[in-house]
Amino acid sequence: MKKFLLMIVVALSISATMEAQELKFGHFDSQQFMSALPEIKTLEATIEEETKKAEATYTDLQENFKTMLEEYQKNAETMTSEARSAKEEELSAMSQKIQQFAQMSQQQLQQQYQQLLMPIQQKVLRAVQEVGVENGFTYIFESMGPTFIGEKSIDITPMVKAKLNIK
Repeated sequence: MKKFLLMIVVALSISATMEAQELKFGHFDSQQFMSALPEIKTLEATIEEETKKAEATYTDLQENFKTMLEEYQKNAETMTSEARSAKEEELSAMSQKIQQFAQMSQQQLQQQYQQLLMPIQQKVLRAVQEVGVENGFTYIFESMGPTFIGEKSIDITPMVKAKLNIK
């Protein structure tokens, strides 16, 4: 019986030692390679193009509003009160339209950015997972900038860069 208990204690201590040795931690900083991905450059170019289009439309709307306002100010004294009220309502509606356009275009740009970013993030996640499996990592953490990771954690950023074919 003593021999059996001794064998269990030895087996448990060996098992605990092996489990502690098998834990392998890694970390990566996605900022180091996200900007180097060609897909990010394409995403940024697309968003920049869409932003310029939205800005051009916004500028046109503002110029039309300014022209309408100047025309109103020039002719306000000669207008009837009904015509003046109608023009003021038209100006107010145009001002609201401009504000709504600005808000909607900003939201659309953010949505488009997120939609374009999602497959890129998934690609990076797959690369991190592949590096983790190939190298036997138990846990991999993303470090955002200078944070304390610990001396036993391995920086896998170069491995992920290699997996993504970026330098």
